[in-house]
Amino acid sequence: MSSQSAVFSIKNSFSSFLIVHLGCLIFTGNILQALAQAKWPDRTQATGSTTAEGNGTYDAIRAIDGNVHSFWNDATLGQFPDVLTIIPPDPVTLTGISVISDGVGWITSYSVRGQSANGSWEELSSLSQIPVPLSMTFFKKPSSMSRLQIVVQDAMKNQTNVPLFSRINEVFPHYWN
Repeated sequence: MSSQSAVFSIKNSFSSFLIVHLGCLIFTGNILQALAQAKWPDRTQATGSTTAEGNGTYDAIRAIDGNVHSFWNDATLGQFPDVLTIIPPDPVTLTGISVISDGVGWITSYSVRGQSANGSWEELSSLSQIPVPLSMTFFKKPSSMSRLQIVVQDAMKNQTNVPLFSRINEVFPHYWN
């Protein structure tokens, strides 16, 4: 395996491995099927701080539609933060999330915030220097929230070291303990 490859052992309810090689996702075992089973409740909505034009092609709802080939794309090249807000119809209790980003321009730094029923926001986790398009983050404790925000602080850079757009293909909720 080259130095540009990375192998992560997925813990908790997974015993398989995810291999990421040169920006291409290669899944072994049932990781993608297991993630896809963790769906947002029906009628969950999503909004983006900005959205690239494309007749609905890049709308925020694409980040929670269960299709890893569609994505939300912000409209501000190299300008941060970009915010994806997920709004379930009723409060949900999560232990974390998995984020799949676009393989040719993934997000490299983000934080996750949850809004409680009383309206206050709490930072639940933060990741930086993400080397691959798939990231998993687990919260310190299960958190009940009426809204969840992914606040993107940075994305993969192009050949001239300019950050690209924020692209999030899919956000999977973690309900397990």
